[in-house]
Amino acid sequence: MTSHLLVAISSHGYGHLAQVSPVINALQDLAAHALVPAFDLTIRSSLPRDQIARRINRSFHLDPGSDDFGMVMRDALRVDLVASLTRYEQLHDNWEQHVDDLARHLMSLGVSGVVADAPYLTLAAANRACIPSIGICSLNWADILERCVAQQPDAPQAAGLSLEALSGILQQMRQAYACAQTIVQPEPAIEASNLPSVAVGPIMHEAASADRTKLLQAIQAQTGSPVPANGSCWIVLASMGGIGLPLDPSRWPTECFGRPVVYLMSRQASVSASHVVSLDFEAFGFSKLMASCDLVLTKPGYGMFVEARACCKPILYLARDTWPESGCLEKWANQHGHAQKITFEQLAQGGFAVELQQLLSLPPLAPIEFDGALPPHKFSPISCYINCADDPQVSVGQKSS
Repeated sequence: MTSHLLVAISSHGYGHLAQVSPVINALQDLAAHALVPAFDLTIRSSLPRDQIARRINRSFHLDPGSDDFGMVMRDALRVDLVASLTRYEQLHDNWEQHVDDLARHLMSLGVSGVVADAPYLTLAAANRACIPSIGICSLNWADILERCVAQQPDAPQAAGLSLEALSGILQQMRQAYACAQTIVQPEPAIEASNLPSVAVGPIMHEAASADRTKLLQAIQAQTGSPVPANGSCWIVLASMGGIGLPLDPSRWPTECFGRPVVYLMSRQASVSASHVVSLDFEAFGFSKLMASCDLVLTKPGYGMFVEARACCKPILYLARDTWPESGCLEKWANQHGHAQKITFEQLAQGGFAVELQQLLSLPPLAPIEFDGALPPHKFSPISCYINCADDPQVSVGQKSS
């Protein structure tokens, strides 16, 4: 009987998809070489199908739905903690029913294994349905929520939530995560409190090949292109990931070391400035775009930070100090790459010319490999992955030195 793997992917940005898709692709490669049994694949997420398909190298059934919301965001940098607490209270007021309903759904699909990055409800439902599961997550929502509340201790009262009720919610969240056979934590990861976890190196798909010529042609094809005929310029990819952040680049630096600076922004941003080029990121290929630019302007996030390093790109990133994951991301980026931090005020006022010069004057980064491949085992794909995590000789990600 063919195994049926369901992968539940958080829709809180794109980093969770970037993190788990190399695992799926590695399992598919093993199955293609008969090193693990063939398996059917269902992706459970509210991310767009085409977004998922660009990352996963095989056919899949999409089960539309989201088993977590992560945190309610005001924008890419700011959490709406009161709204987040309200939603968590609504979810956990009827927690057992939600678990039962999803467990029945998983059984109706004939699922034989579950991977979750990082919806804890899916793990609780899989456990209730007696389906083996693992979690893959560089963060977990229990720790994120608890640490956000520690920064804003008045938020529970503002949300009408008692501290006793909050404690009960956090306990249920951690109990749900503990339902997994193991939690695989790819570096860089927040320290998980009271959760059984296996630390591995970064998980990221293979870096795309750069195509600077194609990128310059796409830029120069636009009316009023800021790129000179000889193509001599700095290209900065400006992307805040999967959650929006209004940006005004009108005052951003336009020259560095005698060469014009061109900022690439998503066509959805609707920005008009002589030094800004709007592109359809996905049509060009986001990974190829990153590989072809000179520098990445972004916020702290697993997908953007790790992919930028895989592409050997320096990172100019916005301060996101209230996000609990930022510390481990920043530490990792500075240890393994070239990274500079700026404030939102600097970004808004264009006061980051010095940081831009510092990054662009550094020697190129050496390539680094992030190995998301899994070794062969004779069990179903999900059992293979669980057994891999238990084997000290095996790692899902190869730690960088």
